[in-house]
Amino acid sequence: ERPELRVEGWRRAEEAGLPEAMVFVHGYNTNDVQSMQIMAQMAAFGNFPSYIKPFLFTWPAGDNFLEFFDARENAKNPQLHQAFTDFFRALRDNGIRQIHLLAHSLGSRLLIMSLHRIEQEE
Repeated sequence: ERPELRVEGWRRAEEAGLPEAMVFVHGYNTNDVQSMQIMAQMAAFGNFPSYIKPFLFTWPAGDNFLEFFDARENAKNPQLHQAFTDFFRALRDNGIRQIHLLAHSLGSRLLIMSLHRIEQEE
């Protein structure tokens, strides 16, 4: 049995009805099927609590090594940043209050630029 912290009046997040989201932004040279496989592996092997719901944000990152420069430009695309911002707002509007972010490769660039946009708009 694992030790557990007990605080009077404290409730686990799942008991309080406060789901959390884990958002994965894949990187360069990853197609939709591969990114879903990666997300599924993380969810299956990550041993995350049941109140953390997995989400995947896909974007045109190319699916072969020759498309790196196109993918790099796509990661800078303001329309894509707006789509990511809209996605975050949809999570918030549906009761998600805590978001865990996972990004790989050029997905990190997309994520950082999108978060900067969210910060500017708030």
